[in-house]
Amino acid sequence: KVIDGTGTGKAISLTSSSGNTIKNCYLARFDYGIYFSNSSPNNTLDNISSNYHDNTSIYINISDNTSLTNIEANNNSEGISLNSSDSNHFDDITLNNNTNYGIFAQSSTYNNFTNITAANNGGNALYLTSSNSNIFSNINIVGNSLGSYSNNGLKFVSSDNNTATSSAFKLNSLNIILDADSGNNRFYNNNFTSKYKISDSGVGNLWDNGTNTGNWWEAFDTEAENCVNSSNICAADYEVK
Repeated sequence: KVIDGTGTGKAISLTSSSGNTIKNCYLARFDYGIYFSNSSPNNTLDNISSNYHDNTSIYINISDNTSLTNIEANNNSEGISLNSSDSNHFDDITLNNNTNYGIFAQSSTYNNFTNITAANNGGNALYLTSSNSNIFSNINIVGNSLGSYSNNGLKFVSSDNNTATSSAFKLNSLNIILDADSGNNRFYNNNFTSKYKISDSGVGNLWDNGTNTGNWWEAFDTEAENCVNSSNICAADYEVK
């Protein structure tokens, strides 16, 4: 299904509606592509291309347990935005060339983000604020450096107990930034270009899995530095800036 707009309105909107499946759609040139609001839980999005919107490609507000699979959200102002939305699952998501954020999550917890690609976004590729206990795995955050140090890979503000693993962060202004109110987040089995692309001002953030698996650092990756183990993942101590 192709739905092509003129830069205003919403292509698809659900309000207080649950148990819907939306799939095999191409949405373009609206204000919002897909808009869920006011407790629209347990919906499914599958095989959706939602591009060239003036505001947000997919907006999820106060809506839980939504499954999003095989989604393209490119060339929008924002890719995907969550507000007060919990326990949603995102898998196989592409977020490229958005003017601001790839994913923005506010007051949202227990969401699972898997197989995410975010490249060349103008703001932070993935931005969490007041959002706890989310999991990011197999995410590829590349080249989000279109202008200034506001263009980071993954940014946490007042966000705790999140996990990022088995992911790659390259060529961003900063790969990860954690503010002073973000604590007890864990990062392991990731590929980072440099420790100097990390800013951790929080308390209790961990850069390993708690046993013997750390991260791969481009500037710290040889046997002479006591870093490389059998899986080529650094298990030695490495100071994060």
